[in-house]
Amino acid sequence: MARAALLLLAVVLACAASALASPAPFRGSVGPSQPGGGRGNPGADRHGQVSGGIRHDKGYGNTAHVSGGGDAWRSRDGNSRVHVDGHYSKGISGHAKGQRDYGANVNFEHKF
Repeated sequence: MARAALLLLAVVLACAASALASPAPFRGSVGPSQPGGGRGNPGADRHGQVSGGIRHDKGYGNTAHVSGGGDAWRSRDGNSRVHVDGHYSKGISGHAKGQRDYGANVNFEHKF
């Protein structure tokens, strides 16, 4: 069970890191016209996020957590995308020690 959770977390974080680090695949090739005759950049708003930390809840204990998400794919015209995100947390002290929580979400969106 722990291996599956770690594998899931690794996949989610890899997708988020890829969304953050990779250049827009179709930079300047499509998009709405802008003043001056330029073309829009559909990859300019492509972003992801990764966060983590340790939280202390009085009477409950300390919990370490990490989460991430980002666009794994976006169509050339920007109307369709696949967004991936996930989270993992584990109690490290107190009543929460050893408790785990994890999950992931894959969302396909198309704008008509």
